[in-house]
Amino acid sequence: MKVMKVLPLPRKVVPRALVLALSSIILSLPLA
Repeated sequence: MKVMKVLPLPRKVVPRALVLALSSIILSLPLA
């Protein structure tokens, strides 16, 4: 995870990004 070290994000932003990524993947599964 080099990106995390180069661009440290607030602890509140990281969980949101993970949730958005997971939700987008789950929503894209039926379409795939």
